[in-house]
Amino acid sequence: MLENASFLSGTNSLDIIWTMGLGGNLTYLSPSVERFLGYPPEEFMRLSFEEMFTPASYPIVAEGLTRAQASVQAGLPIDFTAVELEHRRKDGSLIWIEMTATGMYDQQGTFLEILGITRDISARKQNEHELEQARVATAAANQALQAANEELQTLASTDALTGVWNRRHFEQAANAAIAQARRYGEPLSLILFDIDHFKAINDRYGHQTGDLVLIEVTRRVGRSLRAADVLARWGGEEFMVLMPHCGEREAAELAEKLRGLLASAAFPGAGRVTSSFGVAEWACAETVDAWTKRVDDALYQAKEGGRNRVVAGAAKEPAQSTVSLNLIWREIYACGEPAIDDEHRELFQLANRLLRVAIAEPSPESLSGAWGILLAHTVEHFAHEEEILRNRGYPELERHTGLHRNLVARALELRGQVEQGGCDFGLLVDFLVREVVARHLLEEDRAFFPLFAGKHDGAD
Repeated sequence: MLENASFLSGTNSLDIIWTMGLGGNLTYLSPSVERFLGYPPEEFMRLSFEEMFTPASYPIVAEGLTRAQASVQAGLPIDFTAVELEHRRKDGSLIWIEMTATGMYDQQGTFLEILGITRDISARKQNEHELEQARVATAAANQALQAANEELQTLASTDALTGVWNRRHFEQAANAAIAQARRYGEPLSLILFDIDHFKAINDRYGHQTGDLVLIEVTRRVGRSLRAADVLARWGGEEFMVLMPHCGEREAAELAEKLRGLLASAAFPGAGRVTSSFGVAEWACAETVDAWTKRVDDALYQAKEGGRNRVVAGAAKEPAQSTVSLNLIWREIYACGEPAIDDEHRELFQLANRLLRVAIAEPSPESLSGAWGILLAHTVEHFAHEEEILRNRGYPELERHTGLHRNLVARALELRGQVEQGGCDFGLLVDFLVREVVARHLLEEDRAFFPLFAGKHDGAD
């Protein structure tokens, strides 16, 4: 023990100053310990570390003493800096402290004792706790506000009775889908249907039963739609289905499926209920209003034709434009084999992407990159198509494979011209439109359509 530690005592200090031997025995303790922890110095010095600290803090102190012993043995300085611990007071309460410690040495550099300072940080920890509580409360409030906003948005976008989207949301979704279809040259279709003789249902069974019919209609229809499809209540007993990536033939097939589904089973309280359907594929440059008018006309024809039927609205030919250039996929291009048709659709999308790059960024690097993606897909598609035709026993497979090789060779030639900066935009358009689409897809590929006659009837 130090002979004269009065210089350390700091009688009026709010901190506890202490010294300790390497064995863990306290050799000095400032009188402030009694104000701080409620123990007289003599009593506190007899306590073990387990009695001083909580189970969570004791191992930290014990590990620190072990490190101090190892440091002294190795001739290294002791560094036990700013450790936050939970200390027991004599009355059983707990207090947060910050402990720092270092070594004391004589003039020859010989280690004497550990010198430490214990400081009360309860006020700071309380502030930190209160700040954390405030942060958690604020986060919870923000989450609740976000949930409330989302609920309000949902309420503003959904039909209160059926729970499906309302007309306002449908119009927003339709405009977004048109922008996507215009950009990538993808098909897009609408189904409009309403319940036949719905007024008679209300008049005969009451409006409550009529409401239950509307709810059951949306439930049955919703289970048969894809995740990407948008089902909305258009008004009264009319409902609209927006179908991205879907041509008129596929939409008409789904409409027929829905028609049969609704008519096949009786509705509780109302008996047999039928519906009439109009179908229309979006035409290039067509507005939402013009498109919905066309599908409404198709629904009217279904009603006039006897109800409980599907009528497809005639698609308009796309208007020629010098501003945008797109290859438009039509259902008449489909052979009926899903894998081939999906790959043909993707070929259209990649070709349109190349054309947009050629218009907007006609640099050799950007053109070569877009051309390379298109070429890779084309080569993979040709190989897959040939495998399918081989399995189907297509008699003209050898000739068809040769046509594929010629197209790939021409594509590689054009890519080389692109990389050298000498490819004219007109050559790209001519190759994609005339050689790939008009000559190969619409003429050569059509020769194998009969192989899949059970899946595709060849009509628009």
